[in-house]
Amino acid sequence: MISLTSKYALRTLAHLAGLEPGRSLLARELAQLVDAPPQYLAKLLVTLSKAGILSAVRGSGGGYRLGKPGSEVPLARVVEVLEGPLHAPACLLDDSKQCEAPGESCEVLPSWCKVQETYVNFLKNTTVADIAVSK
Repeated sequence: MISLTSKYALRTLAHLAGLEPGRSLLARELAQLVDAPPQYLAKLLVTLSKAGILSAVRGSGGGYRLGKPGSEVPLARVVEVLEGPLHAPACLLDDSKQCEAPGESCEVLPSWCKVQETYVNFLKNTTVADIAVSK
């Protein structure tokens, strides 16, 4: 349900949320912490910075830090920046189709819709502060 890119982003934000206020980490440090390819993560950090989720700090002691308090950043915001609007999951029976609206003849649709609703609610109601990795 969540892409590897979003997983890298959420892991990165979890580490940054666990830092002491005012502290930042370099892109290469973050890549090691989240076990991500450094060049790939660097591009991801730029995207998150442009979205205001991260702040890039130049100079001595520079690096990346959260752009706003982690309690103000729902996970849904991060996933939407990277993947677009949250949407219905792919059909369980045919990956090329999206789940249709209730009323469709699919027998698993009601249960699958509940899974999607739980997933979306989790992303909307969980913040970066909630997943912070303490150091």
